[in-house]
Amino acid sequence: MQDRGMDFANKTGIELYHLLEQRAGEELSQQPPFDRYNAALGAALIVVANVLREPIERGEDLDKLIAFSSRWLRVFLEPVAAKGTE
Repeated sequence: MQDRGMDFANKTGIELYHLLEQRAGEELSQQPPFDRYNAALGAALIVVANVLREPIERGEDLDKLIAFSSRWLRVFLEPVAAKGTE
């Protein structure tokens, strides 16, 4: 079951990223790079917040959910950061 969840996360995450990238290119191509980055990050965080909304409404700890999300973000970005130091 865990492999199925990771497969879903990888496939759907890539699909969402491509949609976000396409939409930003279409609607924000005239904006400065930082503004495009800010808008794309904002959109991605809205997705994260909406995913976390249900468990928070059930009473799960907000700080724990944010920490969990932050740990995964670090896992995903550490390989990129490591390449930058080579």
